[in-house]
Amino acid sequence: MTGFEFAAGTITGAHHVRVGRNNQDSWAVLQTPTCLVATVTDGCSESADSEVGAKLGSHLIADILSDLLVASGGVPADVHGQSLLLETLHQQALQKMRLLAQTMNALPGAGRSSGDIARYLLFTVVGVAISEKHFFSFSIGDGYLVLNGETLKIGPFPQNQPPYLAYGLLKNGSEMPLSSSFAIHQSGLAKTIDSMVIATDGLDAFIKNADKTLPGRQELLGPLSQFWTNEFYFQNPDGIRRRLFLANHASSKPDWDRRRMIREEGLLADDTTMIVLRRCSNSENGA
Repeated sequence: MTGFEFAAGTITGAHHVRVGRNNQDSWAVLQTPTCLVATVTDGCSESADSEVGAKLGSHLIADILSDLLVASGGVPADVHGQSLLLETLHQQALQKMRLLAQTMNALPGAGRSSGDIARYLLFTVVGVAISEKHFFSFSIGDGYLVLNGETLKIGPFPQNQPPYLAYGLLKNGSEMPLSSSFAIHQSGLAKTIDSMVIATDGLDAFIKNADKTLPGRQELLGPLSQFWTNEFYFQNPDGIRRRLFLANHASSKPDWDRRRMIREEGLLADDTTMIVLRRCSNSENGA
């Protein structure tokens, strides 16, 4: 969809680097001539291989929602219509994930499907859908939404247990701590969007550490607003990842007087992923 440009990046959290774990976040952006869908996903930290579901899920959700928007003619104007759209998204996503879980269960040594779901398919989702006239943001689980500089933090949840889309695949859903339905957070006219950030909960550390220096450097990490005000991030496809990397690159320097090394740890303990959207400078007011 014309009218908006985007930049995105993801980095493995400092804690995951120390223990040798993969980045369990992912992101996806899909644009058609009439709509834009962006999603970030965050795998369950207690699951051994949840990055598998997160990487599949970010694209799965974006694909299905984009198709639904094209078929329906765009984002519905009212929250009721948006809720119905998300319910259809929820059902179709679970159907595809159920087929995937069944296929995994058929493989030798894969174990029971419920075990596969817990190991591979537990992830949170934060996303936004924009069409020519309207938009809405949504989530299952925790994360961040920043609309025109106004920050909305989703979560944390009781006992640090966010809901996951794949809870809908488990037979005894009554034992799950929270509903796994999509929640709508913001909606309105697309022309009111100047900038928007969707991010996983790792963004929390970036916001809190904005006034700290980058490890091994004299430069400040800086405010979140840099990502939608600085042209560099939209001109360089690796710009956001690079900035996050500098924030998380541990540094060591010698203290000659005390004859020891001083180590500065990365500023972002958790995996951190963001998508930044902003209105193109030459776009018309109607997106």
